[in-house]
Amino acid sequence: MSIAIFVIDISCNLIDISIMHLYIIEIKPNGPIKVGIADALSERLNSLQHLHYNKLHIFKSWELSYSNAYYLEGIAHHLLEEWQIKGEWFRCSALKAEKIIKVIFKKTNNLSDWSVYSNIVSKIIIGNPGANASLKARAVRSKGKAEIIKDRWIISPKKYPTADLLKEAGVSLNTAKAYLGKRPIAQYNYQAKMKRKANAKR
Repeated sequence: MSIAIFVIDISCNLIDISIMHLYIIEIKPNGPIKVGIADALSERLNSLQHLHYNKLHIFKSWELSYSNAYYLEGIAHHLLEEWQIKGEWFRCSALKAEKIIKVIFKKTNNLSDWSVYSNIVSKIIIGNPGANASLKARAVRSKGKAEIIKDRWIISPKKYPTADLLKEAGVSLNTAKAYLGKRPIAQYNYQAKMKRKANAKR
């Protein structure tokens, strides 16, 4: 099985020139936060605002390459797990989430091998002696689950929808991408979308 490998580059100097935003959105006043990624951040904020009667606010965002954004989001979610409400929503302060993400940037700035994904998280977690063993065990389980769908992962989502494959394997999209890489057709469609946006602005 091939494992996708990327180089962390905060200045986005990768072959993949697509830009994504890793963001922290908070619900005011004193509400939970959402940590996620989006290519069009203002559009994401507007779509979320329609679902909430409280005011939403972009507390902080970072521009990253398309590839790195998914992996960094996954690490952030791991480290925020104890405050997780559901999905990308967490009951902790935006300031705490920002500090955790800054630690991730510091620890992974020169990382070149994303196949050691689970070990990255354990190195960042401080004061938890069981973290390394726990994360290694989780990585083994996740890899095994991803193996179930690897043969169909490279086939068009029209035949095997991504949501169906993830449900069958019992893994998240980030986990599937960590072990199987991006679905080729999905990446092609995304790049085509970005090109159409760029052409429309000319």
